[in-house]
Amino acid sequence: MSPERPRAGFVAAVWLALGACQAGDALGPAPADPPLAMASRIGVPPRGIADVLGPIGHALAQPTLPDTESERLDPSRWTRNFETTRQLAWRARGRGDVQGQIAFLEQFLGSGSLNENGVAMVGIDLAASYAVLGDMDRARVRLAAALDIAERNQFVEVQVLAHQAECLIRTQLGLPAEAETSLAKARAGIRVIRRSSDKTRSDVLSIYQFFLPYFEAQSERCLAELARVRGRPAEAETHARAALDWMLTQRERWPARIAWQANPGIWAPIRGGGSHRDSVTLDRLLIETDDARIALADSLRVQGKLAEAETALRETVRAVTARAGAASIESATRLLPLGALLAERGRFADARRLARAALAIHARHGTPQRHWSVVEARLLEIETLAAQKRWPQAGELWARLESDLAADPIGRVRFVERNPVRIALALETGRAGEALAWATAARREAEAAFGALHPASIEAAMLEGLALAANGDPRAALERLDAALPLLLERLAEVDDESGRYGAAARRQRRLIEGTMLVAAADPARAEALFVLAERVKAKATDRAIAQGTARLAARSDRLGALIRSEQDIRRQARAAETALARLAGTEDFAQRAPALRAGIERLQGEAAMRRAEIERGFPRYAELMSPRPPGFAQVQAMLRSDEAMIAFYSAQRSTLVWAIPKHGPVRFALVELEAAELERRVAELRRAVDSGAATVGALPPFDVALAHDLYRRLLAPVEPGWGAAERLSVAPHGALAMLPLGLLPTAPEIGTKGAMPFVEYRSVAWLARRAAIAQVPSATALAALRAVPPAEGERADFIGLGDPAFDRVRAAQAETAGDPALRLALRGVRAVAAGEAAPDGRLSRRLGELAPLPDTGFELTEIARALGVDPARAVLTGAAAHPGVTRQAEFGRHRVIAFATHGLVAGDIEGLYEPALALSPAEGGGSGDGLLTASDVLDLRLDADWVVLSACNTAAAQGEGAEAISGLGRAFFYAGARALLVSNWAVETVSARQLTTTLFRAQAANPGLGRDRALRRAMLDMIERGEGHDPAKGRAAYALAHPLFWAPFALIGDGG
Repeated sequence: MSPERPRAGFVAAVWLALGACQAGDALGPAPADPPLAMASRIGVPPRGIADVLGPIGHALAQPTLPDTESERLDPSRWTRNFETTRQLAWRARGRGDVQGQIAFLEQFLGSGSLNENGVAMVGIDLAASYAVLGDMDRARVRLAAALDIAERNQFVEVQVLAHQAECLIRTQLGLPAEAETSLAKARAGIRVIRRSSDKTRSDVLSIYQFFLPYFEAQSERCLAELARVRGRPAEAETHARAALDWMLTQRERWPARIAWQANPGIWAPIRGGGSHRDSVTLDRLLIETDDARIALADSLRVQGKLAEAETALRETVRAVTARAGAASIESATRLLPLGALLAERGRFADARRLARAALAIHARHGTPQRHWSVVEARLLEIETLAAQKRWPQAGELWARLESDLAADPIGRVRFVERNPVRIALALETGRAGEALAWATAARREAEAAFGALHPASIEAAMLEGLALAANGDPRAALERLDAALPLLLERLAEVDDESGRYGAAARRQRRLIEGTMLVAAADPARAEALFVLAERVKAKATDRAIAQGTARLAARSDRLGALIRSEQDIRRQARAAETALARLAGTEDFAQRAPALRAGIERLQGEAAMRRAEIERGFPRYAELMSPRPPGFAQVQAMLRSDEAMIAFYSAQRSTLVWAIPKHGPVRFALVELEAAELERRVAELRRAVDSGAATVGALPPFDVALAHDLYRRLLAPVEPGWGAAERLSVAPHGALAMLPLGLLPTAPEIGTKGAMPFVEYRSVAWLARRAAIAQVPSATALAALRAVPPAEGERADFIGLGDPAFDRVRAAQAETAGDPALRLALRGVRAVAAGEAAPDGRLSRRLGELAPLPDTGFELTEIARALGVDPARAVLTGAAAHPGVTRQAEFGRHRVIAFATHGLVAGDIEGLYEPALALSPAEGGGSGDGLLTASDVLDLRLDADWVVLSACNTAAAQGEGAEAISGLGRAFFYAGARALLVSNWAVETVSARQLTTTLFRAQAANPGLGRDRALRRAMLDMIERGEGHDPAKGRAAYALAHPLFWAPFALIGDGG
């Protein structure tokens, strides 16, 4: 071979290789950046999935579909040769039919019509396809044969492709050192190709130079996988982004390649005629570009960057629907990764809609129900139903799935027999005997294959314990559960450290723990153990935020930072090794290689434990704050004040657990027969009266006092001996209860007589707020952390407030509501809905400039400043001065009270907003930037504040279905260093909010020893008993402020002292 110019045969081989390569790698020194360096930069996703489902629904509504997949893949329409076979194979792969791809390739490989170069190429394709299915034995057999051919014939380019595929397969098997060896061999081969390329021609005519982006992309892909298995997700993201950018660059070059192909003097001897190689190569490139986006999304997901991951997956769907059609099977296969991510974000309804859209596409094309692509869509629907506790529907769909896979033994093992959902569904649908048999078999199989400490073994043991209880053997059940539970809790902590708080594995783990709690609750002696267990599993995100905020001062050490990163990396490596061990199961050399993998996992776990012990020895305060031990009853009583009691809840699927802990005396515990779904329904019904979006006083729904009292009777009355004598309550809610201030629960069902003025009847209701001052805490653990915060150091100013921002031209203010202006309700903020849910028409502002102005908020802040003895001219920033840049000034965090009085937004309220935020003055209003103070911005603040007041709408909003309520901005401010928050649970009415907050701070100013909780209670009672809304036009009171909408929107989160 001439070093100056490659032979025609050599060029043809490289060309064929690039069409075939399932997984590759490249190069020596990597260029600094691909030419299309902006292509993979991720934006923010829109709210809802209408943009995805709309085109699909429109396409499915058409009477015929263009160029159906079945016609495109009909082999009788094609002349079978090397090129057309591979085109058919890759089009099958585009449909998600990896089995079909293998069938096309295996059939042609067996025809005997290929030369050795072609056999090696097809073998590499097959190896990669078998690896996708998890059939590592066949993958390695095909790859070894391809390598043998390439080495015997000195097909350097085929050796490169084989080593690239080998690198990825070894990475999947958890063999990073061997994978690096494969990558080094591939790079050595690429250097040979580079030297053989014609350096005197343009990029179009130089094989190496033309395909440089492709080689770079494959190199980055392998590096990303190596970083992933080594527990370095940020590094994996960097390489995944580069891989995607290089793939997009290669696509940009494609028109030049077509021009090159059209030159008969070059292409005729290489191609040997035919017209299909273009399509298979381009299809392959398009599919790999999609795969690169999905790999990037996965690296983002692992780091908790779920919004960015969603955007990447949405772009994948958009690209596929644009090129293949919205109703193509290729589009259906790309909906599933997006659906799985939305489920992980807690958006189960949207995830199910995507699964059903994929199923509708498959049904339109007549895809069999047992086809694996269809099965994966069916499983996603089942899992989303299970996550929403819709067990009968999920069970019915599962039964159909099992029936359809009865004749597919491989599919049955892959999707049914090894799926823990099967056992959970049996338990939830009354088939306890089957559940026990399956769980016992699963535990024995997992322990034999992976050892007792593997996640699969732990989960199977927990399921077996619950099945024993369901079969009437609680003693044996508790023995099994007591042994497995500590191991599961350790796993739960690891999941909480990552992004998967709402992912399938985390949801299953929490269901197992809840099941354990209900089995143990039958024994009163376990009340304290159950309390500690509940502390460990509820409100984890907020607890971590509080712990991180209070621990930051201890984390200034470089050595500590290095230890923390090292421990995290080791734990991630251990998890990757566990995944590889599971993937190896069932292969021929499992028995030989499993012991070494298990030993490696044990070694990594030991190293992680050593790092943790070193942190605890060298930085005990940090370790205590970052991994606090949940307090028992005695510890809680020790930290309570003399007039205080604590009430804690845990809302499980079938029952609610309640603890009342007094300062002195016995703790009261109750297992209340109130299912989580029923509790959610009741809370939603009560919230309807305060979160209706009513624009006028006359449209405000009545508050259901009887329903609220029934909730009190069922939840609080059974444990009243534990809290009834207390004047102050620290309440740790859970589930739906976190969205309902307990102060508005009446201790008696009576309501007063209606009067001439609306809402006066509520003045005589025996609200719980009349009996005690209430502060809400995420958990007892969080309360302990907050009460351990040292006093503020150095001088602090008393107050700073930002409000009444300048939003520029405000369209919303131009619309006048008919009726008496005095009786209109000025609700602060757009009507926020849960992240990912479609909002009703007309409720979303498209730009920040369309938000309604809030002139009352300036008066509110001014009155707070005066109540605290502060000059408003110095401490209150309004208009253009109330911009996000203020918060970045060093002195901002050195205020005792920090208040924001403005619109509070959740993801999607403003186009492009993907996290909670406060709306301040943007640059177009004379402020700075986009005017948004997001939760991410808050995380970067350094506060030393006793109070942070978020006098805005929905600042306690959850981040999605299944998230704890004290989330979003509230969590961010705890992390930033706030000791207590005043947050709103619904869109506050701005006039009453001003009265409430100013009364609160006047009370504290008049009595500096008055606790935050008591000051808030005093302000609430003042509004209930004397508050009035006035009609300025008539000069008289128009309505009482005793309706909970007015006096109960704010919750005190944190230490009430």
